[in-house]
Amino acid sequence: MLRRLALLVVLSACTLEPPFERSNPFDPGSPYPMRLVGVPDTVFAIGQRFQATIERDPPIDQSTLSIQWRVTDPNDILAPATQLQHLFNGEFLATNAMSAELKTLAVGARFNEEVVVGRSIVVGQLVDTLRLSCGSVAAPVACSAVPLAVGATLNVRSASRDARGFAVQGLQHAMARATVTLRTPGVLSSTFTPNTTGTYTFAAVAAGSTWLVIRSDRAVDSVQVTVTP
Repeated sequence: MLRRLALLVVLSACTLEPPFERSNPFDPGSPYPMRLVGVPDTVFAIGQRFQATIERDPPIDQSTLSIQWRVTDPNDILAPATQLQHLFNGEFLATNAMSAELKTLAVGARFNEEVVVGRSIVVGQLVDTLRLSCGSVAAPVACSAVPLAVGATLNVRSASRDARGFAVQGLQHAMARATVTLRTPGVLSSTFTPNTTGTYTFAAVAAGSTWLVIRSDRAVDSVQVTVTP
């Protein structure tokens, strides 16, 4: 009887309180799913930073792990994804390799050769401010300053910056997303070809006056154009 009581006391002393690891947390079959938090859905400006951390219930002690942070392009796994740079301990920086071309990248944390936790993020500059002008790059003028003759060509130049004030690169991608509205239809042609200089080219097709409105991502600007017979 005394031996049975002693055995019960020993078993009671060995009872583990929850949470209790019943499997290797790095086993792909672990019942404890891990996910990244702090990673935004989108990064739309050069110089933007974010801090990625690993979340799990029950939590794991990340200080003892040799974590390798990765950024990859799922569509081109052989080429390095330079738009995001890992700084230290899960902190990432959007670099000046970004352009207006929007790409879906994968941010991940690798613990060993088997276990990776990650999520997708859209990276690329969005236009936050837009300025339209005519004339040349060196000598911009208001588009209303010089009337056009029917048949003449109008070059409207655009200067775009992202939310942190950096010039938008790869303007042809921003132009491809832009919408153009002519307040008085029929005065100018309504088609343009996206290009790296961000120049919108139109033809004067009829006499009259119109406002040309261009909306690019988060920004909008307009210019007035007059066409004479």
